[in-house]
Amino acid sequence: MIALQNSFLVLLAAICLAGCADDGTKRMKTQPVVTSFAEGSVDTVTVDVLDPEAAEQIELVAPDGNILTAFRIDRDKVTGTSGGGQPSMGVGVGVGNGGWNGGGVGVGTGIGFGFPLGDTGYSHETRTRSIGQVKLPDMAAYRADWTKWQARITFPGKRVVTIAAPPPPPA
Repeated sequence: MIALQNSFLVLLAAICLAGCADDGTKRMKTQPVVTSFAEGSVDTVTVDVLDPEAAEQIELVAPDGNILTAFRIDRDKVTGTSGGGQPSMGVGVGVGNGGWNGGGVGVGTGIGFGFPLGDTGYSHETRTRSIGQVKLPDMAAYRADWTKWQARITFPGKRVVTIAAPPPPPA
């Protein structure tokens, strides 16, 4: 019984350590488009896009169909790691009983650790971060209907992504 308790404590410690593990690789953001107001600005929307392709055009579309085009788009290549999540460590515990050739009673415990060998499913990929800035000429109009505004990003091949515009900053 004491051996089983010790095995359980070892298992518990291994699970705790595995939960704290970090492989230290830089991971790609999973959120491909984020809209916000530029830091320190009350009238400039920032649209931050992470995609394999660079954004060709970034716009804000008003509820009446009026289009405001980004006055600036900065593009930067970003390399990171992606794949099937963090590498994992497997832990197993076995308990058995029985005797040799059916005679007698015996109890055995075991603990094992599994580590991934070879390819872990990770890949280094390069994406482009495109950050566009769009100036709003009428903040009062934006504040009144901001939930109806949209950010629109156009990529090569005329692929278009649309996302909600950000809430206005505090007045």
